[in-house]
Amino acid sequence: RAGSRKSVFSKGCIYWSPQTGSVPVLERIYLDFELIGEGAHAIGLPVAEAENIGGGKVQRFQNGKMFLRSGAASAFEVHGAILAKYEAAGGPARFGFPTTHESDVQRGAATIGKLSEFERCTIYWSPATPAAIIYGAIRERYRGSPGVPGEGGPLGDLGFPTSDESDIPGAAGARYNTFQNG
Repeated sequence: RAGSRKSVFSKGCIYWSPQTGSVPVLERIYLDFELIGEGAHAIGLPVAEAENIGGGKVQRFQNGKMFLRSGAASAFEVHGAILAKYEAAGGPARFGFPTTHESDVQRGAATIGKLSEFERCTIYWSPATPAAIIYGAIRERYRGSPGVPGEGGPLGDLGFPTSDESDIPGAAGARYNTFQNG
């Protein structure tokens, strides 16, 4: 980012900007922050040092966070509406750590939405829909997986989810999500 500086050390970097001050990004989080384009990426520059959380680490940036599960080979970023939904729903304690960076959902050359995969859920967002969580058997059926036929995810007939997974009133143990087209 314009006006920012960094000093590289053997185990990471210290980033500085007038807005953030001096903040280190170390080890695996540093390597993956560099790989996604460091301060030029949507999450911006670091604003706090990494902190330990149950099962791993998290580091805050201007517009997002990077999460590293203990023993994992990579750290992943989460930002925007997907991050807000993830944290409001319980974050790593409930849905585990991210397993991908936020990625585009594309129809041809057009980006029509975003998704982030987590250990126990997927969160989808589009300009036409709120961020919504899908998990368990509904997640597997919606996106498909080895041995489970799918509905094609957001590119399929159902489109993007429009609600989080919820109980069906009066039907013990039954769950549902709503979608743009069904």
